[in-house]
Amino acid sequence: MIYEYALDPKVVIQWLENEKYLNWLKSINGIGIGTPRFISTFPNQKKRKFIKGLVKLKEGISDQKVLERLDRFCEYLDKAGMLERLGESAQIATNEWDERVIHEHNLNPFKAIVTQNELTVIDWLPPDDIFFSNLWNVPSQVSFNRTHDDFIKIISQYIISSSKDLIIIDAYCWKENAINVIKSLLNLFEHKNYPSYPSVKIFYKENRQDSSPSPEYIKNKLRLGLNNIAKTLEITICQIKETDQSDAFHNRYILNELGGIQLGHGLDLSGKEHHTDEAILLAKDVYMKRWEQFYYPDQFEILNEVKFVG
Repeated sequence: MIYEYALDPKVVIQWLENEKYLNWLKSINGIGIGTPRFISTFPNQKKRKFIKGLVKLKEGISDQKVLERLDRFCEYLDKAGMLERLGESAQIATNEWDERVIHEHNLNPFKAIVTQNELTVIDWLPPDDIFFSNLWNVPSQVSFNRTHDDFIKIISQYIISSSKDLIIIDAYCWKENAINVIKSLLNLFEHKNYPSYPSVKIFYKENRQDSSPSPEYIKNKLRLGLNNIAKTLEITICQIKETDQSDAFHNRYILNELGGIQLGHGLDLSGKEHHTDEAILLAKDVYMKRWEQFYYPDQFEILNEVKFVG
């Protein structure tokens, strides 16, 4: 659902100086929250260090317009989000960007490497091809079989990208199949290369007809199947109720700091291959609306809540 791109800093200058890229850069509608594409912090571990590296490019630029565009690009990257990684290539004895990116790609592949320099990998994406390549034109909506393995496959990269917050919103996530899926989602963090883990919030709805259980019940069920990394996560489970001031609680979402995904049927997977569902990446404005509703869910009534470390 989201994809990581290694970006040669020289390409940034090419984009800023070349008139045919200006409309794209002005709207910057191709990367960040609300899209499936994110620039990697490679060769740095942190977003702020990557942006500082771009700022240093100013030393070789005399054109004032290009300098202003570079400032806007840096500001956008800061707000749009980037995918952070540990950066194993820091261990090799070279400062050449091309050599380090190939080493990194072999260890933990990028979706594509955007550089003008010709590379001997099939995931090389020349800047001139960026608008026409299937490496860049990736889907923001995916259909999947409602089986455990198929769902985990399409959503794993998105889940692992969570470093600060992971919010799971599903009215019926107290059901047995849904709890098992949540376990699997949390256990994915053992595959995270950069060891920065999110706090987790899980919201489900009061359901008198089906007698939805207490958060304590879900906590106990979750704890039975968490791996060592998942057991270190701070988890909050909330049973909530609609109020006269709240939105209806029906749609199913998974949110993190890099965007949101909507699910049609939710996490209570049927397990049948002939049953299908869609995972849809939220547009930025819709994502912000849902984030505000559930990061501080003060419009809903919290009936019961439990906080624990897995």
